[in-house]
Amino acid sequence: MACPCLREAEGMTASVARTQRMQGRRRQATVRVGRAALAIVAAGASFLGATSFVTSVMQQRHIRGLREVSLVLRAASPALALRGFADMSVADLKVACKDQGLPISGKKADLVARLEGAGGAEEEVKAPAASSQSFADMSVADLKAACKGKGLPISGKKADLVARLEGAGSAAPAEAAQAESPTADSKGSKKAGKAVAKSETTTSISGFLVGDKVDALYEEENKNYEAIVQRVNDDGTYLITWTEDGYEYTCKAENMKLKTRQSLKLNFQAGDAVEGLYHEEEKWYTGRVKYVDDAGMYTVVWDCDGEDYQLEQKDMKVPTPKIPLSDLQLGQLYKGRVGRTFHFGVFIDIGAERDGLMTPFYMYEGTEPAFKEGDMVEALYEDEADPYEALVKKDNGDGTYDLVWIEDDDEYTAKKSVMTLRRVKELEENEEVNVYVEQVRTQNDGTQRLSLALFESKVGVRPPPRPQNFAAFENLSSEEWLKGTVQKIMSFGAIVRVTPPGGGAAVSGLVHITEVRDGFVENLQDELQLNQEVDVCIKSVDKTQQRMSLSMKGC
Repeated sequence: MACPCLREAEGMTASVARTQRMQGRRRQATVRVGRAALAIVAAGASFLGATSFVTSVMQQRHIRGLREVSLVLRAASPALALRGFADMSVADLKVACKDQGLPISGKKADLVARLEGAGGAEEEVKAPAASSQSFADMSVADLKAACKGKGLPISGKKADLVARLEGAGSAAPAEAAQAESPTADSKGSKKAGKAVAKSETTTSISGFLVGDKVDALYEEENKNYEAIVQRVNDDGTYLITWTEDGYEYTCKAENMKLKTRQSLKLNFQAGDAVEGLYHEEEKWYTGRVKYVDDAGMYTVVWDCDGEDYQLEQKDMKVPTPKIPLSDLQLGQLYKGRVGRTFHFGVFIDIGAERDGLMTPFYMYEGTEPAFKEGDMVEALYEDEADPYEALVKKDNGDGTYDLVWIEDDDEYTAKKSVMTLRRVKELEENEEVNVYVEQVRTQNDGTQRLSLALFESKVGVRPPPRPQNFAAFENLSSEEWLKGTVQKIMSFGAIVRVTPPGGGAAVSGLVHITEVRDGFVENLQDELQLNQEVDVCIKSVDKTQQRMSLSMKGC
């Protein structure tokens, strides 16, 4: 969000009057920027690249004139211009609308249609009749807007919305989206219009609302400019945004006069933390309000990626307070939403300070998974050493399963012995699921971790050690030395990870304290370090007990 003192930070002084910038220097800068933009187009770049360049430079220098430059560019390449508006961001579209004296309310489709229609009769392009291709290319949000404009239901997935609009025929997507725009005539618009007209006044008042359009004094120039109230500050001042250039400014109430009262009751203001519905995924994300326009539309910045997104108030809510991990109790049942799957487990959001992790052992009852259709697994392909991800298609009932490789959709029949569970079908991403608090543990660095279980019977149960394959070590000579890595140091010995001499999966064995070196060893910490590479030989292997004894002084 721009700093309220951005003008001062960019070197603006009282001696350089704003009106002078908007006249002589603006005209000169417009010509220079226009020539540079034309050079960009001549060099083969897109209209979008040229327009972005113009917008960036003009915002940095606080000048207008994008309308003049944009008209030159449109004349040079009308086809590029029309395609460019559709590719521009909402922020750039609003800048272009402002510079052409057009309203900035509504959704992206409204802004694009407004700009395309403002270029003159010779540039007008008739909207094609609605087609399956054009509707299919629209976002879910725009499809819902089109459905609303036609009085059609807005429930269902994208395919349902497309089919509904195709069945209704007539209006093109741009026209359908316009029906949802706050600037379009719609049910109740006359009543809203009367309310706005009634509120128009130039009388100074002390109580302004977020979304009010005002005339505010820019003290550095002792001149009034139009602005929109963004936030009511605790000290009685107001954060406003100049409608001319979109920059922020903090203003006192006595320096403001109401032009148009915001007709909607707005529950949020700039800077508020919110949760917003991302229509493309029909999923809620956290963010922060960046801007409120005079039509009651919000621009929100998502916490996850920093991108801007426009929302109506009905698609926003106050963030749900997070549950402290210290308040969670072993065995408590929560409803959660499934997140991403990793090779070590699945993350699930139960509304706590941190997402919980469910490892494969806690996804099934008993000691072994009973694979079923839709489960994600890792399986070995023939004699290859590395497993591949696959989905279970069918249980053949004879210890084998029909799989579909995720990588290429090919089918394969595998034995259960070469399959490892990644996640069960119930834990597909974005699904809601009931889970149990299995454990809250504190790491060595002080951070806490939350573990979850799908079944109450697994709460408090520790998974068995993963079986190790000692076959490659059984027939090795006791005189053969191998490289190993120290994994863990205990009072009676050290766990060392060893790889077979011919390659393959590494296994862990124990070097007893008496096998570290000749002589008495009082403290292993004085002899070994974690991750230290050591030479060991094999003393014995017990496949039944899953044990391997190693020595560092000789076998």
